[in-house]
Amino acid sequence: MRTEDPENINDSMRNMDVIGEIALLPDTLFFCQTAEIPKRLPKKQLSEWVYNTIVEVAPLPMDQLLWGFVERETEKSGYTVLWYAGLKERILSVIGDLPNGLHAVPYFALGFLLAQEGGQIFTGDKFASVLVGEKIFGFYKSEEANFTHIQQCLSASKIEIGDQLTRVKIVSSNVGYSGDIKLVAEYKLLDGSIKTRDVTLRTDVIWSADIRDKVLIKSLKRQRQMDRISQTGIRTACVFLILLFSFEICLMGIRLCLLCKESTKNRLQPKALSIESKDFLVRKIQGTVEQEIRPFELLSILNNLRPKSIYFLSATVDNLHNVIVEAMAETAIAAETYRQQLDKSGYFESVTIENMTTTYQGTKFVLFCDFKEKNKTSFLALDSPS
Repeated sequence: MRTEDPENINDSMRNMDVIGEIALLPDTLFFCQTAEIPKRLPKKQLSEWVYNTIVEVAPLPMDQLLWGFVERETEKSGYTVLWYAGLKERILSVIGDLPNGLHAVPYFALGFLLAQEGGQIFTGDKFASVLVGEKIFGFYKSEEANFTHIQQCLSASKIEIGDQLTRVKIVSSNVGYSGDIKLVAEYKLLDGSIKTRDVTLRTDVIWSADIRDKVLIKSLKRQRQMDRISQTGIRTACVFLILLFSFEICLMGIRLCLLCKESTKNRLQPKALSIESKDFLVRKIQGTVEQEIRPFELLSILNNLRPKSIYFLSATVDNLHNVIVEAMAETAIAAETYRQQLDKSGYFESVTIENMTTTYQGTKFVLFCDFKEKNKTSFLALDSPS
């Protein structure tokens, strides 16, 4: 357990290192202690447990103290908590009117979260806190916290860490969308090599580490949450408005396209009506012509296939594809041959002979011809036989 030394609280220590949203306070303002967290302790009750622990240990009433805590996982899959508290009056004299956007945290608290094996010189621009493993060793001015001086101090305290001494400095800090704080830590080793490491402090960790009045912290935390919700709402509204605006632009484009097509339709409609009227007239003329010409076309087909030994006596066309022909042939065989020739020509559905009689003039017969239906899309589509 560490206790603050009033003589060490001088004017030069009443300043802070501010890194992003973190204001680092001198270690000498606080007394602190580490403890193992009971395994069955719910996380929601950790703050209450730390408060009760400080009440039991602190030499002053809690209303005269400002306190906070940080926790980290141990090698045994457990958790160790580092709690700290300091006299409210002295802390407030250092931080003054601290902006609500800053988290007031001791150097050693942040060093505890970043601690590794060996010695760590966790430094800012003004001060440095030295930790050995997870244990706090001492607090120094930044210019005093060089490797040589810290090694001498460790040797004087009979602490051997060999070459495992690292100087750690936070070079940048920014707040993530969820409220987490993302740090970039620079690690400088004894051999002069430098490495960087990204560290994320969860929002619950940084609020627990903040030493300000817990009622104020609760209010600020709620305010931050409301701000994030408001920002989310604003972003969502902006995205919605952008989408709505884009949709309106698309609708305007569609309307303009429809107006253009409507204009084209109105411009072409008279021509279309004219073409339609002409097409209708052509179809009417075509139908009339077909009705007039079709009988002659059918008789022409029959006549072209007729042998010279057969002549027609009469012909009746009762519709556009049925023809009844009364004819005279020299013999019945000639009549049958003519029927077969017609049937094979491809122009007929059927060709039959009826009422065949033989006289001194020859063989008289009646030819029933059922022509195939004409293609409706053609005009005079039946080819003339060669």
